[in-house]
Amino acid sequence: MIRTARKVHRIAGYIVFIQVMLWIAGGVVFSLVPFNSLVKGGAAVDLPLNPPFPSNWQTDIRGPLAEMDSISEIKSHNSSQGLLLEVRADESIHWLRLADGQSIKPPSPDSVTAYARSIYRGNGEHRSTLRLQQPEPYVMGLVDELYGRKDVWQVSYDDSPGTRLYFDGATGRYLTVRNDYWVVFDALWRLHIMDYSEGEDFNNWFLRIFSVLTAIFALSGSVLIISALKRAARKL
Repeated sequence: MIRTARKVHRIAGYIVFIQVMLWIAGGVVFSLVPFNSLVKGGAAVDLPLNPPFPSNWQTDIRGPLAEMDSISEIKSHNSSQGLLLEVRADESIHWLRLADGQSIKPPSPDSVTAYARSIYRGNGEHRSTLRLQQPEPYVMGLVDELYGRKDVWQVSYDDSPGTRLYFDGATGRYLTVRNDYWVVFDALWRLHIMDYSEGEDFNNWFLRIFSVLTAIFALSGSVLIISALKRAARKL
C-alpha cells in the first residue's frame, strides 16, 4: 500500500504542481492588492452618474420624440457630447443630444479627451486618445479588458498603474476604467479558476479534474506521513 501511495503521490504531484503554484500566487495577490481602489481604478476616476432630466427636457426634443412610435423607455446619460437621451422605441434605440434634439454624431478625439480629463482623478499626464475597433488583448490573448466589446475610445495616462479610460465609440459615454494591475489580477483570476475564456465558470471541467487530482495528492501524502510517523514511533 505504501509503495502504491508513494507512486500515486509522485505522479499526482507532477501533474498538479504548476496549477497549485498558480492557485497560491493568485491567492496572495487577491488578498494583498487593494481591489476597489487599485485594481478597479476607483481612486483614479470620479464615476459619472446618469444625470436627472432637466425640467424643460420634453420641450427641447418634442419634435424628434413625436416622430417615434411606441416609446417604452427614456434614459439620460452624461457623455463627451453633453447630456444624451437614450430612447427605446419600436424595439430599437435612438440617441438624441438634449442640447438640440438632434441625433448624435461620432464624438471627436478632443471632446473625448476633455471628458476623460473631467473624471480622471489620478496624477498622470495624458498619453493618448485612440478609437479602437477591437482593443488588443493582454497576456498572450488571455485577458480581454472589455470582454469582447468593440468600437471604443481608449484614453491612456502615464501614471504608475497605467490607467486607461474607455468610452463608447459612437456616443462618448463612459464605459469603464482599466490599468495594469487589473490585467494581472484578471489573468491570475482566470488561471486560478481555470476558466480561460469568460473567467466566470467555477464548475468547468479543468477545475474539477485538478481539484480531484489535488485531493488525491493530499490524501496520498497523508498516507505517507502517517506511515513515516509509525516507523519513527517504532524506532523510539
